[in-house]
Amino acid sequence: FVFLFFGVVDPNSSQGPDAVGEVNGEPIPYFEFSRAVESRRAMLANLKIPTEQLKFLRIEQSVFQELVQRRLVQQEAGKLDLRPSPKEVQAQITKVPAFQKDGAFSLETYKTVLGANQWTPRKFELMMEADLVAQEWKSLFARSVV
Repeated sequence: FVFLFFGVVDPNSSQGPDAVGEVNGEPIPYFEFSRAVESRRAMLANLKIPTEQLKFLRIEQSVFQELVQRRLVQQEAGKLDLRPSPKEVQAQITKVPAFQKDGAFSLETYKTVLGANQWTPRKFELMMEADLVAQEWKSLFARSVV
């Protein structure tokens, strides 16, 4: 696996207390960072990893690095004008098992699950779009390396 670094990361950004850093001038909001850290901790808690071992995983540092890498991929994908259509985003959302009821997508379940996790549909759709963009960029990158 090859990692290419395309940007400048500033963990001491001038974005103020609402950002944990910036990538090429684009802030990484504190709420996004804290949500990702809590999500990672919850996943690890489900795996029953002892608290003492969690300290060695450096969760905050690894989450920050992942958010930086995600921003870099999004920025490079933006230069290539990679963007999924609204129908592609919608199709991906309907495949999420947490939003299904009796084996089919349920709009009510979708809204309930998002609300319970303090997400708006728009924020979730933007995140899903970003995921699809990252997947497409990584796929293009992998094909160009081979």
